[in-house]
Amino acid sequence: MADEVVQTQTEPPLGNDASARSQDGTILNQATKPETPETKPTSTETVKPEEKAAEGEKKPEAKTDGPPETYAEFKVPDGYKLDEAVSKEAGELFKEAGLTQDQAQKMVDLYVREAQKAFAQPLETYEAMKTDWRNEVVKDPKLGNGTDLLPDVKAGLGRMIDAIGGEAATAFRDAMALTGAGDHPAVIRGLYALAQLVTEGRPVKAGAPVTPKQAQPPTGAKALYPNLS
Repeated sequence: MADEVVQTQTEPPLGNDASARSQDGTILNQATKPETPETKPTSTETVKPEEKAAEGEKKPEAKTDGPPETYAEFKVPDGYKLDEAVSKEAGELFKEAGLTQDQAQKMVDLYVREAQKAFAQPLETYEAMKTDWRNEVVKDPKLGNGTDLLPDVKAGLGRMIDAIGGEAATAFRDAMALTGAGDHPAVIRGLYALAQLVTEGRPVKAGAPVTPKQAQPPTGAKALYPNLS
């Protein structure tokens, strides 16, 4: 190429050549190479540290936000436990949607919060209904005084349930409390009416006078065979 400089080895000058002698006529040593100025790189480009890495070594890639390989255990409020099957299924959906760990946790927090509301609402409605029932009962002049049941009503209901006896009476009270039936006005009125029939004395109807013969205790045979004369 025209731009390339080709260096060729030249023959040393002859002794009678002026270039082969010094100014005082001494023959110069042609084996000594003339000193040449040291060449320095003219490029001002600097080499970056990462370019000095060994050949074939790859620079670490910057970590980008995205779904983890496996989500860490999601946090839930004390007293609650996230179903394992639900957690696994939710994790698959979170990963498919490309959610990070923090984003997935926010979705779990939303789910728990809404589940708590959904669970509490029926209980609040149920308690409000039982409060309305109790208010109706105590405001009935035959049963209450406006704030509570009358003492004789409480006593009558207690005696009737106690008459059931033993564990059956305890189970009956538990069932009334669990179902809320023990607060219902119709149940209270019905139980109190039964309590009056069971606990209050009733007049005995008069029958035919007893004869002296009837007053005598029957024999064993008569007790076994009452139709025998």
